Amino acid sequence: MSKQFSKPFNPLEWPAQPNDFANAGLGLSTNDATQRYVLGTRHLGWDGSVYKYGKAGATFTSYQTGVWDEATGAAVSWEALGAGSAAGSNEVTMTQGSITEDQYQGGLIMINHSTGGGHVYTIQGNEATTGTTTKFYLDQPLPKAVTTSDACELYANPYSTMAQGNSNGSQGFFGVPMALLTDLYYGWVKTIGPAFVSPQSTVGDAYVGEGVWWRHDGSIDIHSSMEAAPVTSQYAGYILVGAQSGDGPITMLQGSL
Repeated sequence: MSKQFSKPFNPLEWPAQPNDFANAGLGLSTNDATQRYVLGTRHLGWDGSVYKYGKAGATFTSYQTGVWDEATGAAVSWEALGAGSAAGSNEVTMTQGSITEDQYQGGLIMINHSTGGGHVYTIQGNEATTGTTTKFYLDQPLPKAVTTSDACELYANPYSTMAQGNSNGSQGFFGVPMALLTDLYYGWVKTIGPAFVSPQSTVGDAYVGEGVWWRHDGSIDIHSSMEAAPVTSQYAGYILVGAQSGDGPITMLQGSL
């Protein structure tokens, strides 16, 4: 059980010097059966590009289509807290069974305080279920005491079940993969910075194709196409150079921070 994150989680960045990738392993291009960092850990590239560490919920098949979270809602919907916790504590209890140790590390819990409404906390760790109760450790102390009259919702770490393919237009995209991850393997997704994302026909065209939005299938399209499915309203970024009809285009992704 972890009261703090049990794996490295600080933002990562390469030292400001040449790096020997041949001896340093695959780095951001890894497809790893072993988890090395807390899911959602941020890597900052030398040019400001951002990468997020996660786990595949299904095998990736393309470097140029978006990656999204398979979860469609809360793992546990609106439910009364299982016990009270004092102001300043970072521990809360839910009446839940069959949860394994640190299953929700890096996940989210929304607590509806009796005054002020809901507030979201990141979970640093959780105990395995004892009987019918499970204790969770938060990334910040509670601003006020909570009781069994307060309710909560529990969400898995959004980077714990990443997938590609048809999202049905209801899932948010993170970015594009750095490696074709095997199902249940760990690796990195580029969320901010230059990338090639599969473009629809008018992407990059003059006056209409510079800003781009995600489609349901992980490709990108222009704003006017949002009026009809399958283009979503999630902004993906802008065209840095090129067009679908010529070179590239290279997209400046503006996704998960």
